[in-house]
Amino acid sequence: MESLQAAEARACLLGSRVRNKLLDKIRVLQRLLLEIRRQDNALLWEMSERPLRWAQKAEALLVQRVAGAWAAWRKGVLRHSLTNRLPRCLESLRHLSQQLQQELKRPLATLAGAYQDATGRRLDATWKETVVLWSRKLAEQLPAVLEEHQLGAPLRAALGALTAALDLVSQQMAQWAESRLGAALVGIRRRLASLYKLSHGRCEVSVQLPLPRGAWSDVGGAGMVEFLLDEWLLRPMVTVASLRPAAELYRLKRRMMESPFNHQALLVSDQFALSFDGRLYELPGRCPLLLARDLMGGSFTMVLSPNTAPERTLLVEMSNTTVSISPHGQVEMNCRETDESFSDSGVSVRRDGVLIQVSNQNGALLSCDLSQEVCSLTLDGWQHGVSMGLLGTNDNEAGNELTLPDGSQADGEDHFLQSWQLKPHCRRGPCSNTSKAEATSDLLSCASLFSDLDSPLGSCFRVVDPGQFLAVCERSRCHRGSAPCRLAAAFVHLCRRNYVPLDLPELCVSV
Repeated sequence: MESLQAAEARACLLGSRVRNKLLDKIRVLQRLLLEIRRQDNALLWEMSERPLRWAQKAEALLVQRVAGAWAAWRKGVLRHSLTNRLPRCLESLRHLSQQLQQELKRPLATLAGAYQDATGRRLDATWKETVVLWSRKLAEQLPAVLEEHQLGAPLRAALGALTAALDLVSQQMAQWAESRLGAALVGIRRRLASLYKLSHGRCEVSVQLPLPRGAWSDVGGAGMVEFLLDEWLLRPMVTVASLRPAAELYRLKRRMMESPFNHQALLVSDQFALSFDGRLYELPGRCPLLLARDLMGGSFTMVLSPNTAPERTLLVEMSNTTVSISPHGQVEMNCRETDESFSDSGVSVRRDGVLIQVSNQNGALLSCDLSQEVCSLTLDGWQHGVSMGLLGTNDNEAGNELTLPDGSQADGEDHFLQSWQLKPHCRRGPCSNTSKAEATSDLLSCASLFSDLDSPLGSCFRVVDPGQFLAVCERSRCHRGSAPCRLAAAFVHLCRRNYVPLDLPELCVSV
């Protein structure tokens, strides 16, 4: 209000100055025209008559009409709306936005308040009354069932302790659930906070509108109305139509669950690798590669070695013990083949059907599922940042995933992959196992798995981003062969790790 009055005062002062200058110019023009009309010349008299009349009308307009217009503005409805109604409306909207943000910080308390408003009773009091009533009835019925009336007092004491423990557990669970829900709703609170900003001191309000991703010339060509319809009407409708209830439920569940304390990287057959920080690569040919190595104590080394067979062999060295795992499930320890579980020098090898696990006492675990051709290397949290290799640095920093053996950063993905080859010059090999996959290539594609609305993996799209898998699958030299199913196996593994129960598509199981 004060800022608007100050602006009005400045506008009034500026308008008065401009009006006075115009009046001075018009009056000078009038005096000049009157001097011309005093001369005894009919032609000059006739030519000056109309300009003089216009100057007199302009003077009357500036003297009378401007003052009237200013008075009309001061008493008009528009000024009252701008100075009174609009600020109150914006203040109410700001207060409502802040109140919603505060309510979203404690969603369970908000629900409890809504329950109290609807029923007139506090939710915690209702819960306690229900528990006490239940324990009292149970204490009265149990002695009769057991036919021992002397057990009444001990049972009541035991039920009282159980009731107190149940009450304590429920309170702790409610606090935990409220904190997790509040953390999950941070994104909504940020949207509400950035919706608009109101400044009383500067008398300004800024509203956030969606901007186009393309050039502004495209917006001008399409028209602002068409753009707003697309952004505010059509796009939300398409988003709502494409929502998956299961995917949204699993996304909320994932945000409520605690993150795993350990780090994990994946090797998919001998074709793809997923780094500790979630970067997906297609491995070059049949080249021997250094996947991971412990830089501090040398507790583990993981190498993908060349082989005469179409697939490469995985070599794991832990505590001076070398374990070799072939794609067909053959396990060798220090060049001796074995089919049983055993342990030696702190290294444990376990085999359970198609599952093979190799671990050491330092917290490194290699687990290979032969049925899905997926091997995972898991490092405990205390081994943060100790690994280097093609699987990256396990430090939760995606910006340094392309680290070269000398510690510098690679210029690109090809340079990074080439730097971890154990042989400098290596050619790409043909796709492996493509003959089995070509039979289903017409029914199963990269898009049908990682982008279509009816994808069998769609329930996990809100938890694990399928965009990277789609891009790598389409760029793969085997995108019409084994690549879609192998990447689907890695995607399913990540979904299960993030608490989403997902199975491999049936067509991939048949392959």
